Amino acid sequence: GAISLTSGGVMMGTTANATNVENLSPCSGGTPGDDCAGGVYDGTTDFGPGVWYVYTSTESETITIEVDGFDTELQVFTGPCESLSCVAGDDDSSSSGCCGSQVCIESADFRGAASVDYYIYVDGHATNSGSYTLSVVGSPLPVDLISFDGRTEKSSNMLMWKTASEENTEWHIIERSLDGRDGWQEVDRVQAAGFTSEQQDYMLE
Repeated sequence: GAISLTSGGVMMGTTANATNVENLSPCSGGTPGDDCAGGVYDGTTDFGPGVWYVYTSTESETITIEVDGFDTELQVFTGPCESLSCVAGDDDSSSSGCCGSQVCIESADFRGAASVDYYIYVDGHATNSGSYTLSVVGSPLPVDLISFDGRTEKSSNMLMWKTASEENTEWHIIERSLDGRDGWQEVDRVQAAGFTSEQQDYMLE
């Protein structure tokens, strides 16, 4: 019963009479990636009465989701309804600087599927409820990534990736982090193709 969203649209809603509390674990944070704006994933999310939405991504893109109106929270899930997995959550990161929420994710890995559904849950922090506006903006990424794999060699690690197309690219920069969220550091960089609609194969040892 999730309400469908399209990129660039603005949805009006309210949690005033919501009773849809699911047996799910909330999450804070996410993996914004290089193309996402900073200053998101603040605060601590809980799980209160809210409203479900769904946004279907059909290409590699940066997706920015924002809700404003009262002390709101945003949580984003993927997977089948019976086993949803939280991929991003936020409380108090709205661009308006008040008490709305904002998340940004990069949708680039469909694992062989033609599209991926992002289930968006809007609720109020703690016992807050009220009316809100919800917006979703999808911006295509300049690189359409086909795959990214790695294997362990005797004295090093081998990284291999393929792209289907690239637009205005100069470098592929490889970074690493101990926890996959913070403290990212550059390991190396590989010259990119620039502009191409043909498959490119890359390797870094």
